[in-house]
Amino acid sequence: MDEAMAHYWNHDYAKAHNLLKGMADRGNIEAAYRLANMYEFGEGVEQDYGTAHYYYKVAANGGDIVSMYIVAMHFFKGRGAEGNMEKSIYWLKRAARKGNRKAAYTLGYFYEKGIGVKESRYWGNYWYKKAKE
Repeated sequence: MDEAMAHYWNHDYAKAHNLLKGMADRGNIEAAYRLANMYEFGEGVEQDYGTAHYYYKVAANGGDIVSMYIVAMHFFKGRGAEGNMEKSIYWLKRAARKGNRKAAYTLGYFYEKGIGVKESRYWGNYWYKKAKE
């Protein structure tokens, strides 16, 4: 991972991409997250939200809570994946339950406003409190 990131920080994106892809395809969570970033922001590769979403999901399924939140927001916005509120809420809850405060706050807002879920002051407050923990 160190070698891949050294190439990345030195803007040798082709070498970084090759190393990260190999590691990500073998299940390395951090490599999957970094590779997803490269695709999302077009760093050394053509910007591709679908591929970014794929690698964020690899990292999310491996337990990365930042990737879980990003996957949720991709489903919410329909970016790199078809818009799907049910999947967005699923990933937000997974991330929030593992301690992602941003995901908890977003859930609080969604429940407060009834976005993709039944409006609920109780659940809104519950998730807002989790975001402060």
